[in-house]
Amino acid sequence: MAVGQMCLIRPGERLREGMTCPRCHAAEMTYDGMLNLVCPNCGLTEAGACT
Repeated sequence: MAVGQMCLIRPGERLREGMTCPRCHAAEMTYDGMLNLVCPNCGLTEAGACT
């Protein structure tokens, strides 16, 4: 991620599996082994997935 680049997630918008990362725009969000949505490129993480 470039210096000064912002993560543009609108208030109330949730990350979803398969969506393009709103921070780096270079990878798709995927679930890790702990059911967190993670960007494999920049590491943006959203915890709290429903099971």
